[in-house]
Amino acid sequence: MVRSDAVTRALLNEVKDDPGAAFVHRADTSKPQSAVVFGRVRSSINGRN
Repeated sequence: MVRSDAVTRALLNEVKDDPGAAFVHRADTSKPQSAVVFGRVRSSINGRN
C-alpha cells in the first residue's frame, strides 16, 4: 500500500502497473472545492503501445 499526502507523477509511475492501487481524497471542508483528476490513458495504434 502506498500512502502519500500528495499525488505526483513519480507516485503515479510507481503504481502504474498495480491494478489494486487506489487513491482516496479527503477534502478540507473549510475551503472551497474544485475537482482535480489524475489518470493515465493507454492507446494502441496498429498493435503498438
